[in-house]
Amino acid sequence: MDLSEGRLFFNEVVFVHLPSVHGWLKQHSPKPDATIDVWCGVLGQVSVSEAVSVVYRWTKGELPAPQGYELQDIALHVKAVVMQDRYNSKKHLLVKEIRDNPRVEKNPVLLAPYYARIMANGDRYKAGEISLDECKALNQAIIDEHDKAGRL
Repeated sequence: MDLSEGRLFFNEVVFVHLPSVHGWLKQHSPKPDATIDVWCGVLGQVSVSEAVSVVYRWTKGELPAPQGYELQDIALHVKAVVMQDRYNSKKHLLVKEIRDNPRVEKNPVLLAPYYARIMANGDRYKAGEISLDECKALNQAIIDEHDKAGRL
């Protein structure tokens, strides 16, 4: 959002939905307009619709709204919620992409039992019970067994 959008956002949305922010601003800021401009700068990478969504969710009680001393950092609170929303959205899309990808195994085989057997072979090699070539052959057999189980 640019400076003019930000000023409108604070004057027409934030101060209407959260009058305590406007009260804090008038009482604590020596230059309210300059403070609003600073807040607008914080929200430079946030769209108006994203910011409005945060305020609406605060108003509806869907998210805890900043209170008391948190009001001086109102723009940081808006930005933090937007960043979390973006992260959640990207995570959801990535999970959906992986789930819908036909190349991803639909019946994954757990690695832990195979890994434990490979580690045991390493311990046997270190103890001198088997040779390096035997260890490699046993481990390859375990890997082949895992690959075969994944195709079932």
